[in-house]
Amino acid sequence: MCVADMVSPADIFSPDAKNRLLLKKGAPITENAKRLLAQNKVEFIDFPLPFEKGDAIPFTFSRETESALFRLARDSFRAYKNDSIDDPLELRKEAYDILAQAASEFERLYVKEHPVTDAAPKRELRSIVHLRTVGALQDYLFEHAKNVSLISLVLGFDYFSDSKQRLSELHKTSVAGLFADIGMMKIPSRILTQETELSEKDWEIVRKHPEASAQFVESLFRQKNFVTAKIVLQHHERIDGSGYPAGISGNNLEPYVSILAVADSYNSMISKRYFRPVYGPLEALISINQAIGNLYDKKAVECLNYRIAPYPIGTVANFLKDQLIQIVELNNIPAEIASIKIPANANGEGFYNIPKTIRKFVLEQSQPPAKAVSIEGHWNKIGKPLDAFDLLSAYGFVGKK
Repeated sequence: MCVADMVSPADIFSPDAKNRLLLKKGAPITENAKRLLAQNKVEFIDFPLPFEKGDAIPFTFSRETESALFRLARDSFRAYKNDSIDDPLELRKEAYDILAQAASEFERLYVKEHPVTDAAPKRELRSIVHLRTVGALQDYLFEHAKNVSLISLVLGFDYFSDSKQRLSELHKTSVAGLFADIGMMKIPSRILTQETELSEKDWEIVRKHPEASAQFVESLFRQKNFVTAKIVLQHHERIDGSGYPAGISGNNLEPYVSILAVADSYNSMISKRYFRPVYGPLEALISINQAIGNLYDKKAVECLNYRIAPYPIGTVANFLKDQLIQIVELNNIPAEIASIKIPANANGEGFYNIPKTIRKFVLEQSQPPAKAVSIEGHWNKIGKPLDAFDLLSAYGFVGKK
């Protein structure tokens, strides 16, 4: 997957207990180096994208936190599939430690929005959720687990802003988001990689994954009827009773389920899947808003509208289908959640957190960034965002799927 003249972005150590230094930062990644990494079971290297080396994009969470959470999801999901979870208590502690760091990173932004002093609140652009994603189909479950966990954490800050007790227990929602789909690892791979619409028989198998995931969480925490396990069990239930596995509705759902249901649905829609086309973020937001009151809790969706931008600053996308552009500035950023409503179509009227200025995105690193230009009134001409995997493909780092 590495092209010529690439160097190691950091010191690389063996992933085993010996933790031996394999490559120093800046070392050329030659064929011998790649063989050495493969022999020591180093599966991937986290390269920064070329455009990230310039002006830093205001991601919501640090690269270290997102990478650690992704690795935890990948390793724990694979271990669960092979029935080889060595130490559940250590796994639980690692999850709490990473998510505590994530909460701390976001809380610093949140406090600036809602200062304890009399100073006027100032919306931080980084508080609009922008997550790094690989986008490779084979990594979907791990990326999904990471993103749902972090989105649930962010939405919880707003949803439970008036409840100190609920805020103190946000880690339960976030841990639930991390492990909600671990039961999918027990589903036959032919179903997970099927490129046509699933049959009803296959869907019956898929609908059993919340129960398997909840059983895993109970074993992880060694408690029956544990709140986190209940949230996991109910994350596909809907307020009108149309969900699964039990068809529970309304007030019978755990309080945190509303957040997780919205986070899970949104990230699933905007992710590549084998059996259906990917939604654009704007399409996903419209779809979820249309289901308020039937499938999703109104307040949870309003929190999603407030925190999620169809195109966060730094996003690279197609413009008029013939050029790549990067979002530089957003418009119509709400100071408070209030009653944000997303229209039923993408005509450009009434949307929040929308692009205001863009610049042409040039792949050649030697060229300076293009000047930012206003696109007010034309932002809906932006196509689907390119995820990190698409960008790496554009640069020639990896082959296209």
